[in-house]
Amino acid sequence: RLLMKQGEEQQIRESLKDNPEMQRVYKQIVGEADRLLVCPTLTYKKEGRRLLAVSREALKRIFDLSFVYRMTGEDKYRLRAEQEMVSVCSFGDWNPSHFLDVGEMTMAVAIGYDWLFDKLSPETRRVVRESILQKGFAPSNDKQYNWFLKAENNWNQVCNTGLVYGALALLDSDSKEAAAVIERAMSSVPLSMKVYAPDGNYPEGYNYWGYGTSFNVMLIAALESALGSDGGLSAVEGFMSSARFMQYMAGTTGLAFNFSDARETTQSFPAMFWYASKLGDPSLLWNEKIFLTREDTHFTAEDYLDLWFPLRYEGSDASCLENLDRTWKSACSSDPYRMG
Repeated sequence: RLLMKQGEEQQIRESLKDNPEMQRVYKQIVGEADRLLVCPTLTYKKEGRRLLAVSREALKRIFDLSFVYRMTGEDKYRLRAEQEMVSVCSFGDWNPSHFLDVGEMTMAVAIGYDWLFDKLSPETRRVVRESILQKGFAPSNDKQYNWFLKAENNWNQVCNTGLVYGALALLDSDSKEAAAVIERAMSSVPLSMKVYAPDGNYPEGYNYWGYGTSFNVMLIAALESALGSDGGLSAVEGFMSSARFMQYMAGTTGLAFNFSDARETTQSFPAMFWYASKLGDPSLLWNEKIFLTREDTHFTAEDYLDLWFPLRYEGSDASCLENLDRTWKSACSSDPYRMG
């Protein structure tokens, strides 16, 4: 029920056939999954007070392996994903004192649990379910750790999103606990979303828009796929306008307007595909098209789950990049600088 329902793999396969940009994205994910087949499983290793690097790597690994299994049906990817899930669920905790670590780890195992459920061993299902309940949900109810519920920044978006993924994954087996997590998030997340009003500005700057807003989009996408509704989150003032705002934060020089906590270097925001699909506006993908057509573009660990967006939403609107191609070629023919 999370993001990509059973049978939707075929939509992505169709979108790949005549689309070299999407083929390159897909090949990167498959290449990562192949590399992971021979890597040691993750271990509990904090950097200072953070376990976040491990949580992010778990999210990337479990997504890559589970996604490639769903696309290919090759058991080697499923089995390797299961090993990673068992490994991180064996940790004593997911470091609740830095709750981003818990949010991303909960999201990681939730995706594997949901996408591979029918193929997981009964013991793995038990271990993952108990870990989500005990290492994800339980500390989120502890006032020592759950300050993020009242935050107005990316911590609120990321932590709540991860927990909701865990809740949606356990909706059948632990409906009471899952419903409580979802209902709490629906009251909490709007606190962090009010910053988009009135016209889409994100006060944490260019790069943190990519972090907080991408998780917010992933939250909405998961709610829509699992429950058929986002409960009004996408209607929060300024949220949908934020895509256009961020498009103009990147200049033709390849640099970003680096206000607040941001760098000058521009980056790909795959969640823009979700915005373009929802708004029916492929022009929002102008900057994404630049990244997708550059051979030297390599996506980071944080980007890999986001790469589901161009694959999924390009599949739902096959004309999206084709329309942008026509706009692109027309602009380039009259503007040699842009062509360069």
